[in-house]
Amino acid sequence: MNQNSSKLMEDIKKFLTGKKTNYVEIGGHRFAENIKVGQNALVLNGTGVRTQSDQPIYAVALYLPAKSPPPARRRTYWGARRVQIVILKPLNAEDFISSMREAIAENNDETYERLDQFRDR
Repeated sequence: MNQNSSKLMEDIKKFLTGKKTNYVEIGGHRFAENIKVGQNALVLNGTGVRTQSDQPIYAVALYLPAKSPPPARRRTYWGARRVQIVILKPLNAEDFISSMREAIAENNDETYERLDQFRDR
């Protein structure tokens, strides 16, 4: 049985028995549903996998103080936050930074423009 089949069987078993996991698996990595940063409890609000040429580069998880409303309001949260990044394939720093800049530019023009002002300093 290959890895995908065994994971599928594990997921079916959890579904049928009503057991809930305390993590989300994405890109082959498990991100905890809840974490603690200092004295602050944070909740997983979203995950994603960045790919290039259909190859996974890294997996990302966003943690905030509570399950949040739509993405536009996530920036208004005060307090502890965490972004966890897991590299899924070997890459050098230049490729990683380039991939991050592309992802930010594709998903948020305003933030990218603010980051861009610091690039050449």
